[in-house]
Amino acid sequence: MDEETRQATPASGTPRPAAPCSLLSLEPDVHRYFARLARAYGPLFSLRLGTRLCVVLSSPAAVREALKDHDVIFANRDPPAAITAFPRAQHGLHWSPHGIVWRTLRKVTVREFISGGGNEALRSLLRREVRRAIARLRAREGEPVEVWELVFTTAYNVLTSMLWGGLSEDGDVSVEFRAVVEGVIELLQAPNVSDFFPALVTLDLQGVGRRMKRMWDRYDVYWEKFVEEGGRRGEEDERKGGKAFLQGMVEVLERREQNDPLTMDHFKALFMELIVGGTDTPFPRSPRSS
Repeated sequence: MDEETRQATPASGTPRPAAPCSLLSLEPDVHRYFARLARAYGPLFSLRLGTRLCVVLSSPAAVREALKDHDVIFANRDPPAAITAFPRAQHGLHWSPHGIVWRTLRKVTVREFISGGGNEALRSLLRREVRRAIARLRAREGEPVEVWELVFTTAYNVLTSMLWGGLSEDGDVSVEFRAVVEGVIELLQAPNVSDFFPALVTLDLQGVGRRMKRMWDRYDVYWEKFVEEGGRRGEEDERKGGKAFLQGMVEVLERREQNDPLTMDHFKALFMELIVGGTDTPFPRSPRSS
């Protein structure tokens, strides 16, 4: 038993009871609230939120044991109701169960996205978007600037250029697709009673699942446009020293063997995960009109 755990365990060795917590007792700063519970109940304690049993790890030793020493056991994630309501959204890296599909998708992602994009092409892309962000700031000198919007736009432009080689040549489609990305982020962050009471998922009381399905249906339409335009950009990208991730994925599917587990649905979900993960930030957002 490590020193932190020994200090948090009663002298009698009797385990402390589960932390008395409910959804109604949660505070806005959840991390501070859990830190106070950890001082009373130790670095590893359980609590129930709705009907879900949750376990909180609050010490480096406990986190290291769970996420490093026993990482395979804790590799799978419990998807929120917004994702479970639409199975195709679960095909990416984030929500796929640990197994052959997850390992294959991860290997392809590392090879084609992280290692295969062309370092010089990536540096040129980053320089271009940073300069654009600086130009937007200069154009609004003396005016208040929404930092979240600036960060989101810069990260969004970088990611979409890396993934698709740039967004659609149709400006309206680019704007509409960004609205889809923001809609998905909003639905994933929205409090949903079904996440705490899984028996209510099929009822979809707040309509989160239905709205996510509508977002994904719109994404399907834009995806077809990007695949078509990405194919036209492929040769030009390779001449510049790199190629978009989309082109690499299409080549992977063309070369795949009959027993290969990956399909276009896997890459479609992966692309949305990369965009959402790369553009969603902890900065607070100002209220915006819809």
